[in-house]
Amino acid sequence: MKLQSIIISLLLTLAALGVYGHPASDGDTLQIPEKILNLPSANFEEGDRAGEWGLPSLIALRYGLTVNDERDDRFDEEASRQAAMRYLTDLYADFNDWELVYYAYLYSPAYVKNLQLRKLSIPQPKPEIKRPAKPKNPEPTQTPKKAKETKYITYTVKSGDTLGAIAKKYHVSVSDLKKWNNLKNDLIRINQKLKIYQ
Repeated sequence: MKLQSIIISLLLTLAALGVYGHPASDGDTLQIPEKILNLPSANFEEGDRAGEWGLPSLIALRYGLTVNDERDDRFDEEASRQAAMRYLTDLYADFNDWELVYYAYLYSPAYVKNLQLRKLSIPQPKPEIKRPAKPKNPEPTQTPKKAKETKYITYTVKSGDTLGAIAKKYHVSVSDLKKWNNLKNDLIRINQKLKIYQ
């Protein structure tokens, strides 16, 4: 099992090295806007992001952090900050625009470049709002208003799928996926059918 973890970690490292063609740089050489420096206050709960800076595992590996079953440097405050600053600096070298860097960090560089190529606007992230406590006797979960008029697709869950990954792929929120499919938690099964409203 330990050998398998080492092999997976090595493969992830090699894949991460292909993410950018230029070497990592020092994030402290640029004046990074406050909006971007406030990224640690965002709520990174989806996908494989982890730590205060919400670094995906491939990006963490690319910038020298260790991510495996025994250790995850994304939870090391200083190491993750340094990796995030270098990643942000490299994103700025690619986009030359802090607003695009912000969205590339939140979504992914490929996603932002794809939107640019298609000349589409970048969706604004939802503000992080604390939800009120649920009432003791909640009303039954309902589909979105005008569900009969709203189009949806049926997605069949495959091995390795997570609600976060499916939500990101179809640009919806995990909470909407749960609501539309009457899910009480994040557990999904292979071959399970999920409704995704467009």
